[in-house]
Amino acid sequence: AVAEGVDATLYVRLEVTGPQGFIVKDSCFYQTPPEFTKCTGYRNTATLVSTSRQLRGTDIVVHLAVTNPGETPVPNYWSLALFKDENPQYIRWSQALSYEILEMPAAYKGLNQLGEEGSGFFTFTAVRPSPTTTVNVVVTPPASS
Repeated sequence: AVAEGVDATLYVRLEVTGPQGFIVKDSCFYQTPPEFTKCTGYRNTATLVSTSRQLRGTDIVVHLAVTNPGETPVPNYWSLALFKDENPQYIRWSQALSYEILEMPAAYKGLNQLGEEGSGFFTFTAVRPSPTTTVNVVVTPPASS
């Protein structure tokens, strides 16, 4: 929260750093918030630039495009650092515990004859209710397959 606000000369910069293993998309907004105009991702970091020279609010929500790692990283913290323009010294810093990454039980149903073509499908069992109505599932085969 930036209740009292931050005033910069040109813009306010927010640097978000996730735990090792998270991959932030290069153009990292999942949805572009009105407070920010640009988001640049690299590995587990995102740099956001404000639309104006002021940033103020207690309810600023930013949705980033991020790929989760295969398992919960250790340590498992996200940090936020707020800067004025290109100043290397942050004016605010915050850290929060990330979420636990859990395996989702899945069952495959379909043709299991080697060398034969056929369709199949997976049935997933949720570990807990989804926080949103849309859920994306990415299936990645093991490296040894």
